[in-house]
Amino acid sequence: MSHHRIWGLALLGLALATLPGPGAEVTGGRKAVEPVAPPLPGEVVGAMQESRFDDAIKGLDAFANDPKTKDDGKAYAALVGGVARRLAGKLDEARAVLTAAIAAAPKGRWAAKLRSELAAVEVASGHFDRAEKIAEAEAETLLDDGRKDRLAAVFRSFAGRLLNPESPTVPADPEGAHALFEQGRNLAKGAAIRAELLVAMARASKAANNPGRAIGEFQAYLSEYPKGADRAAARFELGEAQFSAGQPNPARTTWLDLARDLEKVDTKEAQDLRARALYGVARTYGMPPQDDTSLNLGVAALRRLVEAYPGHPLAVRASYQIGAAYLARGKSQEALRALSGFVEDAGKDEGDDARKVRAELVMAAQFQTGQILQGQEKFAEAIAAWQKYLARFPNGPQSADAQRAVLDTRLLIASDLLRRERYAEARAAWQAFAAENPLDGRVPQVLFEVGESFVPEKKYDDAVAAWEALAAKFPGTEPAAHGLFLIASLFENEKGDPSAAID
Repeated sequence: MSHHRIWGLALLGLALATLPGPGAEVTGGRKAVEPVAPPLPGEVVGAMQESRFDDAIKGLDAFANDPKTKDDGKAYAALVGGVARRLAGKLDEARAVLTAAIAAAPKGRWAAKLRSELAAVEVASGHFDRAEKIAEAEAETLLDDGRKDRLAAVFRSFAGRLLNPESPTVPADPEGAHALFEQGRNLAKGAAIRAELLVAMARASKAANNPGRAIGEFQAYLSEYPKGADRAAARFELGEAQFSAGQPNPARTTWLDLARDLEKVDTKEAQDLRARALYGVARTYGMPPQDDTSLNLGVAALRRLVEAYPGHPLAVRASYQIGAAYLARGKSQEALRALSGFVEDAGKDEGDDARKVRAELVMAAQFQTGQILQGQEKFAEAIAAWQKYLARFPNGPQSADAQRAVLDTRLLIASDLLRRERYAEARAAWQAFAAENPLDGRVPQVLFEVGESFVPEKKYDDAVAAWEALAAKFPGTEPAAHGLFLIASLFENEKGDPSAAID
């Protein structure tokens, strides 16, 4: 038997032990002052208190066999005798004594407690299935429907503690919670609490990362309780379970149907659930998507959400994800339009939660805008985008990346000018970079390219001067060595001075 079923058995036994058995209720002045249990001999009480169980058993047997002892006293003696034998490890004797007492008075005053102790003996013997049958039979005998529902609520309460432990050091136990929810539902009779426990079982299955079981339980709830109080939430969570189980198409159908049914339900809770369902629909297409068809369908779903609930936190996230999805598919112009719009949107109608989401994502959008512009060779605009990032978010998570990107783009500008044979402008760009960033590790290579840019113009003396300056400033570097080699090559091949080349 699993420890979860033992949990349930323990709870059930605890509840049953506190319930009066048939005939136990007393009324009237005389019965009100009667002792709760028949008095036992003092030596028996002393032996029990001192854990001298063998002596207690002998005394109890003598008390039970005394002709003066009434049936009620005999039953009570059997109960205490069963306890003594269990504690003494005499489990077979305990079972025999308790079983005989129950058979002698199955509806007697002590019958319920005798059965409860018999269940404890079976647990001690490792016969958990027998113990559970005894406890369940006792529950059926002693509890009316109302009491069964109240006991089911006890299971629900304990299961809730397993799902959400009060101590942060105690891990959640969703499987244990599921077992208790299930046992509570098996006991409960009222439709409302049975429905509530079935939903709780499905949610525990989700928490236990068992989406297949959750799907079956959510579907059972929706089928059995067409007017259930948690019906809309259960439909949404069914979609989540289907999506987690790798079933995007069923999840999409579930969420689309829910969004349609909630469209005209004018409550805050319903509209929030509908927004979440629309967002879920987009997720089923994959964000970022794997192909352009999924891209178009996913973007359409996100836009439906943004149009319907522009101030919802998920709508803010959807606005950003539209641009990110286009970027992932290499559609730079669409991505630029979407991300720029997201950055520029002030979000005037957004609440605190939506503004927090926007603040989280606008930094990424601003940075990605610079990347797109750089990829489109709009270098000046890319630099402006990254400088805007640095101005707005000087301590942002990508501030260092933005600074590097600005420098990288300045070098790309110089390379682009060189490619277009605008040599003087390229040199000016490189020289400005070297002057403004003297500690940058790329400066030697930049100065080498300055010298190299003179060669297509046949300005050999200028090239030589540039490379000599490089060698003087950064001796021992690879660009300096390469520059010296090319100086020699120029003297030999272009200037006709082999001795200078040799030098």
